Amino acid sequence: MKSIFLLLLFLGFSISIFSQIKIYTTNGNVIECQSVEKKRFGVDYIPVNSTDNYGEYIANTKIDRIEYADGEIEYVSGTPDKQTNRRNPKDFTYLSLNYVSLNVGPAIPYSVFATDPGPYSMVGINTEIDASFYPFGGGSSATFLGGIGIGIVTGYSYNPFDGTQHQAFVSNALMADTAANITNLNVRTGGWNNFYFLGGLGYNGDLGRVMLDYKLLLGFHHSSYPRADASYANNGVAQTSVFTASSFNYMLGLYGSIRYFLTRKFSLKANVSFLFSGSGFDELNRKDYVGDQLIGEYSTNPFTSTTFLNFNVTFGVAYTIGR
Repeated sequence: MKSIFLLLLFLGFSISIFSQIKIYTTNGNVIECQSVEKKRFGVDYIPVNSTDNYGEYIANTKIDRIEYADGEIEYVSGTPDKQTNRRNPKDFTYLSLNYVSLNVGPAIPYSVFATDPGPYSMVGINTEIDASFYPFGGGSSATFLGGIGIGIVTGYSYNPFDGTQHQAFVSNALMADTAANITNLNVRTGGWNNFYFLGGLGYNGDLGRVMLDYKLLLGFHHSSYPRADASYANNGVAQTSVFTASSFNYMLGLYGSIRYFLTRKFSLKANVSFLFSGSGFDELNRKDYVGDQLIGEYSTNPFTSTTFLNFNVTFGVAYTIGR
């Protein structure tokens, strides 16, 4: 009787070992499980050594493959050796929310407040690189943080500029120089250049092959006020003057985007953003030249105080990370 009991105990122990499910992670670890429940962005599982059968969660991006008790192997982020067993690019059973995208579209100056000379910015172009990482997958019963992620956006926008007021300001500054005798004055202005880098929190919404992203970001903004180039004769000598101003300040960004998966790796992306920056231009810098030789450098203070608001609509392509 004792031998039979030991034999049954051994068989039960052996069955429990060989019926285990194994999760192989992308960093080489192996998780032995009593059970697994597949989610869209990850897996709920109960470890074999669990004493309370409490479920844990792991995101798809951290799973290489799952080996079931019957020998079946399911590849999640990994790929098997045989080409015939690779996952179909349009198999959307498992998806990763992590991505990087390139977006281009119109930069629309929503409102810019400034003292004279006003910035009079017009609709231009904006380009962005947008990266989002969701370390908790996309939500699960195993974590209340599901859906929360980290976003980083860096971009450049160019806005054409109605330089009428700025040209008048530069002309008056040159003509007011009592030591000069200005003739044949011609003033040209360029466009408005802006660079920005933002980081913060994001949240995702799952609509099948369509994904939504919302971001609240804070960062830095470098703005170059439209450059003015003046050419003239001063007491008969040909001269040029260059007027520039720049500002480095904080920026707040509100983002909303939608992605449509073409394959598990590539998706089309549309983005709407609202950018706000307190770009204060403290002074206008002036440099005078005769030919290529610098003969004078001046500054006016204060120049202008500007609040920068831009509304951007961009379109692009996103590349999925971790699939």
